[in-house]
Amino acid sequence: MASTQTIAQHYGRADLGTVILAALNAAGKNIDRLEPDDLAPIDELHSRGRESTSDLAQLLALKGDETVLDVGCGIGGPSRYLAKTYGCRVTGLDLTPEFCQVATMLAERTGLAGKVNEIKRVLKPTGRFAFSDVVDAGGGAPHFPVPWARESSISFLLTAQATRAKLEAAGFNVITFEDETARALARAEGRMKSAGAPLALGLHIVLGQDAPAMLKNMRRNYQEGRVGLVQGIATRRN
Repeated sequence: MASTQTIAQHYGRADLGTVILAALNAAGKNIDRLEPDDLAPIDELHSRGRESTSDLAQLLALKGDETVLDVGCGIGGPSRYLAKTYGCRVTGLDLTPEFCQVATMLAERTGLAGKVNEIKRVLKPTGRFAFSDVVDAGGGAPHFPVPWARESSISFLLTAQATRAKLEAAGFNVITFEDETARALARAEGRMKSAGAPLALGLHIVLGQDAPAMLKNMRRNYQEGRVGLVQGIATRRN
């Protein structure tokens, strides 16, 4: 089993904040007065990006007076989107220190620092748990590298059935559980069709030089039935 340090090293880089600010500046953004949309090309690493964040927020029917815990928050893209769009307070939690540092820095530069912070708390008894996760689709081991792992020793995908079973065994009532693989594949194919010369802003800023191979492999993994994508809502069982 890989250590959390190994997984954090997969994502982290000491100069990430500097690299992101330089890329934003090169793209003509005012790095002292950023808008969440300025960061959209780089700050949502999950398979369906902003579309997935928006879908989950609608499933949750979020209200401005609610508090959200974003587990695996990355550099804070979904957290900032939810805070800006719904006015709710968002807590981000990630095991990669550089991601947490950059998320805090970008929250400050978008004027959302008061609504986005980092703590180590879990879901309240009356809370709802929204999730979006890549799963093992049964078609064989994924082609590597992929965004969450450069090789198999730090990849631990569950099947959709096992994911749901784990949630229920942990004391959750699964309210919705949806297969989003087709939509994830469509997005991956669209991204590959539009690929050309590297853009000033893109996931390569965060994922590094392996980003093109990772995105190509994700499309192939979806196409070959090696991985899938599920999303849903669960509540704590009383």
